[in-house]
Amino acid sequence: MRPYGLATTVVKRPGRARGFTLVEVIIAVAIVAILLSLAAPSYLRHGLRAHRADALGVLMVTAACQERLRAIDGHYDTGQCQPASSARYQFNYAGASAGASDGYTLRATPQGAQRRDSCGALSLSHDGARSADGRLGTVKCWNAL
Repeated sequence: MRPYGLATTVVKRPGRARGFTLVEVIIAVAIVAILLSLAAPSYLRHGLRAHRADALGVLMVTAACQERLRAIDGHYDTGQCQPASSARYQFNYAGASAGASDGYTLRATPQGAQRRDSCGALSLSHDGARSADGRLGTVKCWNAL
């Protein structure tokens, strides 16, 4: 028994609610935003480089096709070995007509979002000369992917 005969009841006080406060959520969102602002440009540059590498591959495959034609027939034929253009690059033979036997220059012109690439249009000619119209320069655009 309790002294004085009084019954005591236990009163539970509400405990501290578990969860995140608004300030904690705002800080977490700010940190994520900062990380995204740092990572997004690098990710986009990587995508541009990957599409450029694809275009360089198409240029090289098309040049190999032209060299096979020359080895077999004795002349280049720009009417054949037509690379398929994509949403990122348009391919064409610059300054050559179909059946040109003296040489060719194959050009890859960036399209759409690929225009942001610093290399600009890429060219490959029959004598192996490579060029890039952009501000990065030919060596960086063709060698340092």
